[in-house]
Amino acid sequence: MASLKERIRALQQGCGFVDVPRPTEDRRTAWTAYRRTRGGPVQTLASPSGLVQTDILGQERETPFGPCFFREKWVAPEARFPWDELQAWPARLLALRAEDLALGSLADWVYLDVETTGLGGGVGVLAFLVGLGFWEDGMLRVRQYFLRDLDEEPALLWAVEQDLRGAPGIVTYNGRAYDRHVLWNRMRLYRMELDLRAWPHIDLYPWARSLWSGIWPDVRLQTVEARLWNLERTLDLRGSEIPSAYRLYLTRGWHEALYQVLEHNLQDVRSLAGLALHLARWLHDPGSDGLDAETRFRIARRLLRRDWRWALEVWETVLTATDASASLRTAVIFQGLRVIRRFRAWAYLDRWVRWLADRTPATLTASAWARVAYYTYRYLHDATRARRLLVQALRHRRVAPPDRERWKRRLMWLERKRQPPLPPSPDSASPASTATSSAKFSDSWASPERP
Repeated sequence: MASLKERIRALQQGCGFVDVPRPTEDRRTAWTAYRRTRGGPVQTLASPSGLVQTDILGQERETPFGPCFFREKWVAPEARFPWDELQAWPARLLALRAEDLALGSLADWVYLDVETTGLGGGVGVLAFLVGLGFWEDGMLRVRQYFLRDLDEEPALLWAVEQDLRGAPGIVTYNGRAYDRHVLWNRMRLYRMELDLRAWPHIDLYPWARSLWSGIWPDVRLQTVEARLWNLERTLDLRGSEIPSAYRLYLTRGWHEALYQVLEHNLQDVRSLAGLALHLARWLHDPGSDGLDAETRFRIARRLLRRDWRWALEVWETVLTATDASASLRTAVIFQGLRVIRRFRAWAYLDRWVRWLADRTPATLTASAWARVAYYTYRYLHDATRARRLLVQALRHRRVAPPDRERWKRRLMWLERKRQPPLPPSPDSASPASTATSSAKFSDSWASPERP
């Protein structure tokens, strides 16, 4: 009977896992030699495709749990990323809710991106690469902590915790749902005090999803940077390939994919800072010329969760924009009127009606004109302006016959409301005449007497 080792060997042969060339140098021996250089250059490695990877430079940081490896890169500002303006924008511009604590300017916050050993959650998922972006001296300093071996995880987490403690909060991309939970789970295992769940946090993914979901193919960070800044990554790994690349490094000591993983994380932090700047610009001045009406409309819809007055002001810029279509203005009318009725903001309704007074019927759809007319009479008690708005709806080219008949009857009703009331007759003022008329009214509807 074959032994267990022989049977496993046979299964490996059937799956094609035998006779795989192993690296000549042991992984632990290579990193031990690297540690002695104290951050010196790693030997240049060649990928299977023949492309030579750039030297990976780094340093060691001493912690109570031992040394941990990290590398730093300073990214200079460019025309696409004028990060010097980050100091002018407060962090509260990007807060998702009004109760979110966002203090200081965006230049004081830390931009966080994490690469993990798996795409799911759970305690077994490790954060083997943590990228932190700091704004210092007019440049973006990106510090990347890399997990060379699994026994260095507490040292890496301790170093990350110390860097985060000095910042008012963190900025991530989908980190509220994934990144911070991975780090918090691992820190909790080592009894570390920092609670990332309660730490001030700004997540830019909900903003991107609100603005471009359904317009772009997806809202991944790579798609956002390609659409906004025409930036395309070369020799970049997909996010789904990063865990397998680190697994190959752990099991077989292959280093050729590590440089691509580090560059992928570096570009994520870089694009994260640029996206925060662009969103802060748009939120600070939604009526700027560089912002189209569709994006303003979506920004206002996201702002409803924070400040309804702010959302109505942004919708007002969409309503008066020259590039806004009739369907987009109609969406603003229907959603904005619901907000106005809920919070009883009749001053906004009066401003919108005044702006629509001298517009053509093509400005809105017929249903939008009729809805504004209804709100004008119902809540502003102005039959004259309500009639004018309803006339604009009837002048519209595309009106369904049932709607036209209904609006004509409503227009006739408004005409009667516009007319001044008739003066009372002398007979109607006397109680006797009133009693007589009421008696006549009642006698006319009385039932015949029974014999």
